[in-house]
Amino acid sequence: MNSAKYMRGDTLVSTAGGGDLSPLVGTWTNTDTDTNHFMKVITSLAPDGAFSVRMFGVDDDALIDWGEADGTPFVTSATLQGVGFHARYDFGDAETLIAANQSKGVLVIQAYTMFKDGSGRPNYFSREFFHQ
Repeated sequence: MNSAKYMRGDTLVSTAGGGDLSPLVGTWTNTDTDTNHFMKVITSLAPDGAFSVRMFGVDDDALIDWGEADGTPFVTSATLQGVGFHARYDFGDAETLIAANQSKGVLVIQAYTMFKDGSGRPNYFSREFFHQ
């Protein structure tokens, strides 16, 4: 079986296992308690290896549970340590793409929100920092 190679790093990734995703797993809290976006994120790894993401948005008086989404984790090619993930939430009238990376105990989450409801609201970007 041939393996695709698009850059030098592709050859460094082991095909023997999925890597260590433990650096990504857990409950993460926003460092900004006055955020307008996400306050909490829970990431988990099922026994079958499925990675999931559960986002919690903020409202005036409560957290908004976005539910669980399938996540795609990423590892570094050098150490096979979990360093990031992405996930997608589609609510019909709006869609948010989540891209996250973790370094030195800080999880940086970028969210790209697109409105599909004809409201005229512009698509927007947010970036926030989380700790365990």
